[in-house]
Amino acid sequence: MEMVVDVNTDIFTKEELAFLKACGCWATALADGEIEPITEVHVEFVKVCKGEKETETVWEKAWWKLQERRKIEPEYKNTPQYDPVDPFLASHSLDSDYMRYFWLAEPGTRAPPPA
Repeated sequence: MEMVVDVNTDIFTKEELAFLKACGCWATALADGEIEPITEVHVEFVKVCKGEKETETVWEKAWWKLQERRKIEPEYKNTPQYDPVDPFLASHSLDSDYMRYFWLAEPGTRAPPPA
C-alpha cells in the first residue's frame, strides 16, 4: 500500500519521496511501535524516531523531514504558496517496488530485485 505524503513535497529529494510513498506505512508502524523491527535498518530507524540517534540514512532523513513538516504546516496551510502535493513529483518518483524491496530486505541481501 502506497502512503499519501500529506505535506508539501518540495523539501524532499526524489529518493526520499519514493521511500515515503513506498515504505511510509511500514515506517509509520515501526515509529508508532505497532510492529517490531526485523532488520538492523529498522532498529536504527526506530532509534531515530525515539531521538536516540541522529539521522544518517536517506530513509531516516526523509522520515525526520516528514515529521518536522507535519509540525509546522498547520500554521501555514492558508497561505497562497501552500501546495500539499506537487503533481510532477507525485507522478515521477523512483521505482516504488525497488524502494520497498530495499527497505524490507534482510541485511546483506540488498542487490536489486530481479527484473
